[in-house]
Amino acid sequence: ETTMADEAKRLGDEAFKSKDYDKAIEQYTEAIKENPRNGSQSKHVLLSNRSAAHAASKNWDKALEDAVACIQAKPDFSKAWSRKGAALMGKGDAAGALKAYKRCIEIDPANSAAKGELQRLELDQAQRSAAFSNIGAKASAQGNAASSQAPLPLQLVVLLALLVALASSLQFIMAADPTQARFMFQRVAMSCMFAFFLEGLARHGTPNVGTAKNLYKAVRGTASQQDVQGIFNFAMDENTHMIFYCSLLFSTMPGLLLLFPIMPLVLISFAKHAKRIVARISSISAVLAPQLDKILAMETTMQRTSSNSEVVILVVLIFEIFTPRRNLMLLILFIQLLRVRFLVNANSRAAWITFEGYLDGVLMHAKSPGFVQSAYTKVKGFVQSNVIPKK
Repeated sequence: ETTMADEAKRLGDEAFKSKDYDKAIEQYTEAIKENPRNGSQSKHVLLSNRSAAHAASKNWDKALEDAVACIQAKPDFSKAWSRKGAALMGKGDAAGALKAYKRCIEIDPANSAAKGELQRLELDQAQRSAAFSNIGAKASAQGNAASSQAPLPLQLVVLLALLVALASSLQFIMAADPTQARFMFQRVAMSCMFAFFLEGLARHGTPNVGTAKNLYKAVRGTASQQDVQGIFNFAMDENTHMIFYCSLLFSTMPGLLLLFPIMPLVLISFAKHAKRIVARISSISAVLAPQLDKILAMETTMQRTSSNSEVVILVVLIFEIFTPRRNLMLLILFIQLLRVRFLVNANSRAAWITFEGYLDGVLMHAKSPGFVQSAYTKVKGFVQSNVIPKK
């Protein structure tokens, strides 16, 4: 004899095939409700079916909610992970969808549909990553070439500012008096800002009347791509980002962690400028060049350290909202900076992807409570839709 739960499931299947998704959702909901009492269906199958119906209605939040519940009910059910991938794709979370489809294929290697979606996502991700990286890389390469040709007096002034920044950071670390520590912290920020500003001038030239005209055209929306190319390169340059970051340091309490995004870059820039300058004097170059080369050999590691520290600082600023140290305006401005950094800096994107992987591994673990997974999924969806910049 057919039970109420089984009949509701049958009606839901028929409605789904007829593309009457609202009715399908209603019947699957009834089946889930009645199944514990008189049904013969597995809970994860019903949740999977309702997730598919929600997805067909483009109600991605509900589709994801059922997919997560399905995974909790049966973690090794491959279709549950496929449902999650589809829901995350609908919400615009391509990275999350990629992980879900990979997990689906791990469980069911013969799932051709999941393989097709995974291949499409990987291709799209590779194309987007290349496009994003090219924006920052092109501007950086052009800037580095211009900087190396900067006049010697300008390079000397930049080198001096960088040296002051490095010395002030050491004095800040060793300062025992809070007043002295704050003074040294602000001197680090000021000297770094000055050095980054000069480096920006060396890379992109001094603004002139033409720059002002192009900026005016850009504000009015009448500028051509050629008109705004110089402004765009300056805006995408890492020195510009660091000038903005240094300005934020004047509105916060001193802290060693806050220097981590800038000091590795300062050290690398110092080594580059010092090497160019000492190369003019062979006797000094023979002594200093090998030491400077050792610093430059760590450039990639230092850049990653800088980007990773940005993630840590954001987490700290978020937690500080619940303490007397909170600085909401600093948090908002820092998030805006990170959005730009994410768009054009490969190390920043890598840092966030790594952080996301850690969070997924902990909060979406099979043993993680359902309400935690649900809350995390909603927050992550909001961030993906409203915070992460799109191409």
